[in-house]
Amino acid sequence: MKEGTTKFIFLNTRLNLISIVFVLSIIAGILSPIKTGQANEVTPVIISSGNILGVYFPISGAICHSLNSLRQKTQQICAVVPGSGSLESIELLREKKVDFAIVQSDWQYWAFKGAGFFKDPTPFEDLRTVVSFYTEPLIIAVRNGEGVKSLDDLKGLNISIGQPNSAARAMMEELMSIMGWSFTSFNEIHEMSVEEQSSALCNNRIDAAVYATGSPSSTLINLTNKCSVSFLPIKGPEIKALLENKVFYQEAIIPSDVYKGINSAVPSFGVGPVLVTRKDVSDVKVKKIVEAMFSNLDSFRKLHPALNWLKEEKMKVQGMSSPLHSAASLFFSLSKR
Repeated sequence: MKEGTTKFIFLNTRLNLISIVFVLSIIAGILSPIKTGQANEVTPVIISSGNILGVYFPISGAICHSLNSLRQKTQQICAVVPGSGSLESIELLREKKVDFAIVQSDWQYWAFKGAGFFKDPTPFEDLRTVVSFYTEPLIIAVRNGEGVKSLDDLKGLNISIGQPNSAARAMMEELMSIMGWSFTSFNEIHEMSVEEQSSALCNNRIDAAVYATGSPSSTLINLTNKCSVSFLPIKGPEIKALLENKVFYQEAIIPSDVYKGINSAVPSFGVGPVLVTRKDVSDVKVKKIVEAMFSNLDSFRKLHPALNWLKEEKMKVQGMSSPLHSAASLFFSLSKR
């Protein structure tokens, strides 16, 4: 390869054509040639993320932005592949179609331990954590003025528990289990989409709706602007026991003064996005990504509103359902942060 040019090598993935074109367009648009002075091929870091309309996609973009801003120094480039969610990203990672992915902490746990809903249900023992981000808490919204102040007040009401396979649904079913509730504990159970349940709550068709999202959330901003609601505190000995028994859940706080009418912080629990990789991915690649984020964490926080709440100490330990990659572990142990 001639000096002053960069050859991009793409893994032989089963990603659809749109995703591949998307990656190519990103690289073509953001990268200028890197003068390596070497004959070695430069293989890009490709991060598998979620849907382009979700939050994991721009978070992946923020990581790539941080890494690409240092590309003349590190000789490393980065691009994002959109996808359908954590399950697909983990499968791609296991099959060595990508080297990094942002996935939900509970999916990370089930992949590491082995679960039947994966194409390969055997434990993904080489799955490794790079860094954790914020928490996506379970949020139970109720209309003000209805006398619903606590979890026990939900019994006998009409409630939307979210759509099947959603994070909100999974956590709500977990909550129902530890509280000793069943579907018969409520007057009506609905499986509405986020948009449907927000409208139904404000129009008095349901009494409560569940969400799972980081803050600030445009969904919750729209909800609280449309009608007067409160978020129920989710706390107590049952929640404490849940957090002790299931490492992929994290204690969470819905911040105050972000949503109209929510003037004090509300406790809850939740899952969160985690950047994961495999044990065999080189220490050099992993170190470059970690250094790119932590070398200027203040700037990294500004790349997306969901990153505003990042706390350095929690990024290194919270919600990690598989071991740290050796390079990340070494970086954190040597860092004085």
